[in-house]
Amino acid sequence: MKRKLQFSTKLFAVTFVSAFILTSSTLFAQVKIGANSTTIGANSNLEVEATNANKTVITKDAGKLIVDGNAQIKTLPAAALADKSVAADASGNLTLRANVTVAPLGLLTGPTRYTSDQVNVAVNAVRTGNVVCLEGNINALETLAPNENGNEFRIALIPAGYTPRVVQQGPSGGNFGLQHADAWEIYTPIIYTNGAVGFYLPDAEFTINHNVSLNGVCYIVN
Repeated sequence: MKRKLQFSTKLFAVTFVSAFILTSSTLFAQVKIGANSTTIGANSNLEVEATNANKTVITKDAGKLIVDGNAQIKTLPAAALADKSVAADASGNLTLRANVTVAPLGLLTGPTRYTSDQVNVAVNAVRTGNVVCLEGNINALETLAPNENGNEFRIALIPAGYTPRVVQQGPSGGNFGLQHADAWEIYTPIIYTNGAVGFYLPDAEFTINHNVSLNGVCYIVN
């Protein structure tokens, strides 16, 4: 009788374990760790919740890792190597943005401004992420006098929707480098708080056929 009882006990234990294993995929399809441990999203295989309610989630449908309910960590496609930059949208999702050529500069207009007959703006602008950088120069088609106070020449304006990345405003700003290098006749550009691009020349003369290099002048998306 004793042996039969031991056998029955062992058989029950084996049956219970087998049933537990067979049903574990249903019982433990979702795992919650941390705060609010009895609540888990319907599409979550795994949730780890902090006391401030921030969560890290592994989703059922796509196996994505979602942080704080928004940011998704993704594997970027090979297209990322084809002249594109990685950016993030408003929800923190990673996206690819092409490095595109955008409208670089437009001439300032008004009674004291220069026309396309007086200056030539030969500039390319390439946007990488939220930053636009210029390559090219401004060329004097005739000898010009300053059109602002303090021997300043204001030539062009960055496009709407952008602001200067580094503000260098007025001769007192002290961030010009060499304003006038006689050996090369190249003048260092400055960018003003209102987005105007120009330069300051101590001798107050932008001589015909001389250039202002705009390489390295950058602005950013507002």
